[in-house]
Amino acid sequence: SYSVLQKNFYLYQKKVEVLIVGNSESQLGVAPKYFQSYKGYNLSNVSQPIYVSSKLVMNNLEKMDSLKMVVFSVGPISFFGTTKGHTEQWREKFYYHSWGLEPEYGDVKYTWNFKTGIYNFKTIASYALQGFYNIPVPYIDNIDTTGWERGYLENSDELLTPEVGKEIAEIHLSNVEFGYNRKNMGYIIDLNNPLKQKGLK
Repeated sequence: SYSVLQKNFYLYQKKVEVLIVGNSESQLGVAPKYFQSYKGYNLSNVSQPIYVSSKLVMNNLEKMDSLKMVVFSVGPISFFGTTKGHTEQWREKFYYHSWGLEPEYGDVKYTWNFKTGIYNFKTIASYALQGFYNIPVPYIDNIDTTGWERGYLENSDELLTPEVGKEIAEIHLSNVEFGYNRKNMGYIIDLNNPLKQKGLK
């Protein structure tokens, strides 16, 4: 999903009028292809931290000649969230390779010793035995050219179980540190000045 979003974004960068950034709530929830008056692009991704969203906007702002508005999707999980020492920290290496973004804490000594997505070993093994058929990952064809991901659960009814729901909730809640909101707020405030300089909101 990281390289697909980057490739398509660079194709439409100069034409984008509304840029959406955030985590999976906006990635799955905002479909720019249905915008009637503006050309939009959704640069959100699963578990995307506020730090990353703000950097993606700032690093591309000068090249976005048509930009009129930035929609920054923020919710309780992302606002109080951090990837430091979290199982989702592995995602930082993909932002580094696709966008050249340094990790929030400057550590580029990437390792693979993080839990894979939301799945425990038993879940991974069960999909491996099935040949990874219908495994719920964001396939390239699920992400359209405007960055919106259609989702995958409609093809994976076996995932809609209390056990998986509990695991998903635990993963999200383990990402929350209530003292971290001040730092995330700082990233949003820092983004406000370059937006104002371009006459944006």
